[in-house]
Amino acid sequence: MNRAWRQTADSEALREQWQVLSSELGWAYASDWQQDSVDALCEAMVELRDPWDAAERLGRDRAAAGVGLAETLSDIDALTTLVPDDNAEQLRRAVSLGWSEVATAPQVSLIDPMTGLVSLGYLQLRLGEVYRAGAGMGRPVGASHALVIVRIRSTQTGLGRRLPMVVVADALRSVFDAGETLALLSDSVIAVLCRRDQRLPARAGLAQTLGQRMLDRDELAGPVSVAGWIEPLPGSVALATAMLADLSR
Repeated sequence: MNRAWRQTADSEALREQWQVLSSELGWAYASDWQQDSVDALCEAMVELRDPWDAAERLGRDRAAAGVGLAETLSDIDALTTLVPDDNAEQLRRAVSLGWSEVATAPQVSLIDPMTGLVSLGYLQLRLGEVYRAGAGMGRPVGASHALVIVRIRSTQTGLGRRLPMVVVADALRSVFDAGETLALLSDSVIAVLCRRDQRLPARAGLAQTLGQRMLDRDELAGPVSVAGWIEPLPGSVALATAMLADLSR
């Protein structure tokens, strides 16, 4: 049994020691290390329960966050220096299995066929790239990027609600035409991942105004209103993912 294990009184202490070691071993994105599955695994280890399910869950979470298998296993190797030695191989196998389940799962369509906008999943991948680039440069993502959110309000449902989104998507593409990522979050919400600059407030306002004008001229759209705003990006990709879930409702 490792010496550090005897010094660990509870799961919180184990998690803190683990995070320090992971950082020393080169975990690239410190703000994204913490996951609920990290806590679950630490609790299983301290309570001497079978850690397989928690470790497998952690592997799935790491893959979903865009962390590679090599970095995921390096992180687990840091943990195995703190826990009983006979857990090392089991932890590596469980984490690898969980990671592969997500990494090799069939991918959903990246493009919505009606609006031509990319999916929420693709936007999450792009956000992961942006946050990793920000971490590499030591610059907060909120200072360099933001989301422009456009939401339609309509009394219609189903196809009647989706058709106005086609019009609004066209309006947004005409404003954000310099490589920004335009994603469909739901049948009434579009998000644009773009760089922050002096022109962004004006472009966001133009997108809302142009979308409303085009809908007003469309006889099939019905009574629809368009709201738009700039949504700042939070400190980590995990928080950004949670924010997108809220915006999608």
